[in-house]
Amino acid sequence: MRHTAVAVFLGLLLGFAVAADAQEAATPTALPLESVRWAGAPIDLESFQGKSVLLFVYATWCPKCNEWSGELMAQLRDAASKKPVIVLAINADESPSGVQRYITQRAFFGPNIIHGYDPNIHKRLGLDSNLFHYVLLGPTGAVADRGRAGSFQAAGAAKRFVLPQKIAEGNDLGDFQVLQEDMSEPVRQLLWPMELGGINESALKKARGQLTDEQKEELNQAIFGFLDRSLAEIKRLNEGKVPDQIVAFEKATVLATLFKTTEQSQEAQQLATDRKKDRDFQREIVAKKVYERTAQKAGDNPAKRATMLRTVAKRCEGTYYGDLAKQESESENEGGAAVPQ
Repeated sequence: MRHTAVAVFLGLLLGFAVAADAQEAATPTALPLESVRWAGAPIDLESFQGKSVLLFVYATWCPKCNEWSGELMAQLRDAASKKPVIVLAINADESPSGVQRYITQRAFFGPNIIHGYDPNIHKRLGLDSNLFHYVLLGPTGAVADRGRAGSFQAAGAAKRFVLPQKIAEGNDLGDFQVLQEDMSEPVRQLLWPMELGGINESALKKARGQLTDEQKEELNQAIFGFLDRSLAEIKRLNEGKVPDQIVAFEKATVLATLFKTTEQSQEAQQLATDRKKDRDFQREIVAKKVYERTAQKAGDNPAKRATMLRTVAKRCEGTYYGDLAKQESESENEGGAAVPQ
């Protein structure tokens, strides 16, 4: 039930396809998850950007629901395992004492299923009860769908639940960075934690012994394909403007620690090392931090922002972000803001 911590790998795994100066994805919808007690690390919806996030709210107290909840959870688990979907399963019982036994009986576990507890989550989400509702966030973080998770269609003696069917048939749920939909199940289960940033070279080596030769080859192709794409993106960004170069440096630093013995990681390590020795580049990194911190402090006050940005422009003169601060401060002045001298 423990969720693998979402660590530094997320920046690499979830954001490689987008250059720094082209990131226009919507900010994830603000949802009231602050009071959820997670079975692992706290959840940050922004870290899952690029994949869909399913908030699955359920309770254990309803005998009628419990007759079909096992079938629902099995269909949902199977559908989500093959799609770029992260399931946040939040129990909303008054007491969580029987939840472990409940989900164990239904085998509702998977590397992309994260469990939590909050008896009031349904109220804060505006749901009419705590019984099997859902909110689906799309890859940009915007709400794509919401409804009753217990809705189903009769399929003989069985039930075909609508929510798992939507996920299984969905084509706009986001993208995998490592996984592929047609992967064998053992390889899929092994690589799902990597999609969430929680697996490394030594862990994969240990697990390889349980795979067939064909599955080992499948695993190798998936990992080396990801490493090749990652390194190519780093090189592309490194040839761009300063913001892209900084992103390339950050991603190279992460890639260098992910699979240390591979040629791709060693090449990324060399790029990161060269950048660390470049004093002008390191000054750009400092300027970026100063600029972003100042912009955040200034908020939406045009006069205050213009004044503070002028200070950044002087402090970071000759850098990309120093020039950006100068341009923005002048723009604020032209907009009519009264800037004290």
